[in-house]
Amino acid sequence: MRSHGFERQPGNRYDMPITFGPTELPDVSRWGWLRGVDISFITAYDSARPLVPACLDLPSEPVVLFSRRSFDGVDYLGERGYEELCVGIGVSHHDGEHKRRGYYWVVLWVDDMRAAAVGREIAGWPKIGAEFAPVADRDGQWSFSMTEYGTSLVTGSITDAKPVDDVIFNKIAGGASQGSYGFCWRHVPAISGGRGIDQVTRFHSSGEITKAFVGSSELSINNPSAQQAPHSARIMATLAQLPILRMLPGYIAEGSVNLDRRTITALTGGSLTPAGSRS
Repeated sequence: MRSHGFERQPGNRYDMPITFGPTELPDVSRWGWLRGVDISFITAYDSARPLVPACLDLPSEPVVLFSRRSFDGVDYLGERGYEELCVGIGVSHHDGEHKRRGYYWVVLWVDDMRAAAVGREIAGWPKIGAEFAPVADRDGQWSFSMTEYGTSLVTGSITDAKPVDDVIFNKIAGGASQGSYGFCWRHVPAISGGRGIDQVTRFHSSGEITKAFVGSSELSINNPSAQQAPHSARIMATLAQLPILRMLPGYIAEGSVNLDRRTITALTGGSLTPAGSRS
């Protein structure tokens, strides 16, 4: 007797590769430990606006965030961890009833393949690969670096880092507990005979902050050639041109975070037709 070929079962969620059955990812994932080393600056509106989808609002003085993150105890990685550098621009979105503020994530680099694939496929996190040196912490002097094929992409440091006062800590911890919004662009190109996906997305995460420090920050954004950094060269060329009008204080925070995948929502669009075709 010949068996039927694979078919997706309605109501189940699948990840690539799909023929091995429904996803084992939980609806709510937990990163048991994270440390973020966050460096931000104010840039020019006209420079940031082209990097942000039209459906999202940008303040007159946009904030650009470089967040160097280390994770451990990640449930879908068998409690392992990974390293990441996220670049976001502060935005807001009004859906007619509620105004939500957060970051539109323009690019993220990671050193773990599954973390990259899961984020891109489900929420549209724009993740690509890179190499990371361990974050250095020497008596309140924090520094990090990221490379591609040995070529430096970004270096950053926070100096004279000291614990935040109780007022700021309570504000940071309270904000993490209530949660924050993120925005991405979920894009899968169309191919001949089929449509692609083109959606600006929103999602919600929350967590717990156990430590927080603040200091003075410095950031170096390099501009390598396509031969030196074939994945990142065009990205770095754009980021390197963002004017740094004013550096903001740098923050280091430790804690944990949860992401409810059921909150991932498409704000725009839907499908793409193949290039050169007519819908």
